[in-house]
Amino acid sequence: MQPFFIRGDFFYDNLNDLVVLLQNNKNETKIAFIDYGKTTKVHILGNEDDPFNMTDYSWIGVFEKVKNKEALWSN
Repeated sequence: MQPFFIRGDFFYDNLNDLVVLLQNNKNETKIAFIDYGKTTKVHILGNEDDPFNMTDYSWIGVFEKVKNKEALWSN
């Protein structure tokens, strides 16, 4: 996976956070958000508590940081 992480202020607290692509032994891709706020919090999309009821995000075609307020379109 290239790139497999992106650094940026994703929680609008003026602190750099990380978003990381993770791959398990079933070749399922998970997305981890590491929030370096007052306390460090880790949120992982693709686990059992996924808000979208998904277990695999390997369909993601573009993994890149965009400018604030840039319009995003489906790839």
